[in-house]
Amino acid sequence: MGLDSGWFEILMIVAAVASVAGVVAAWPRITGRRATHLAARLGLIAGSQLLVIAAFLVCLNGYFGFYGSWTQLLGGASPPTVAGLRARQQQAQAEAEQAWRRRHDMLSLLALGYEFQVRLAGQVAAAHAEEPGATARPALVAAITGRLALVAEQWLGIDPDQVTVSLHSGPGWGQAELTGPGEQRRLRVALPASWLARVWACGLALTGGQLVVAVERAGWPQARVLALRAPGADPVPLDVHARGAGQDPPGRRDVPAGAADAPHWEV
Repeated sequence: MGLDSGWFEILMIVAAVASVAGVVAAWPRITGRRATHLAARLGLIAGSQLLVIAAFLVCLNGYFGFYGSWTQLLGGASPPTVAGLRARQQQAQAEAEQAWRRRHDMLSLLALGYEFQVRLAGQVAAAHAEEPGATARPALVAAITGRLALVAEQWLGIDPDQVTVSLHSGPGWGQAELTGPGEQRRLRVALPASWLARVWACGLALTGGQLVVAVERAGWPQARVLALRAPGADPVPLDVHARGAGQDPPGRRDVPAGAADAPHWEV
């Protein structure tokens, strides 16, 4: 059992707690005034204190990593004292700088504009759309949820927090159902990962007041899509055509903020 093993830490903690319980249980039996009783009391207290201190030191070593093995502890190798702590500090600093760079890069990408953001999201989603791995599935679910929730708010007037999304795999486009009455209603939607790249990234998510769930025939400026008039209904094919940026009629209010340069589709 290694010095920095989690099981060894648990064993020491259990031994320390057991020693304290043993002192409490045995104390009434050694309350006499004889020298043997006094020595027994001192022995119990000393043994219990040593086990408690040992358990504390083992946990401290497991957290900071002063000694990595029994060989280092017994003098077989030099322990990583100051040098080890300095290396850990440098590693933590490097990880913090890497996180800052990722955040800076993300803000730089956002500054490039809505169109670039949409294309980037579509490219990433398309790369994982066929067979999303276990590590990519949570990120894809979060990506679809964040975008579909805002679309559902325009589509049904539902609170975005009441939208639940899961990844659909297999044949078909997925499913959508609305449950609960009034303020308790919740929209549950299952969509494939390709929805991000083929529908949302093309500006097709909400077309003609209907939720587009799949693209049957891609094209520009004409396309054919599958759309839902309401949750639980069967999707119907729609022939849609695109309007480029700057071609919208004056006073249009159904365009999301920051998406003025994206194409808009009409039935």
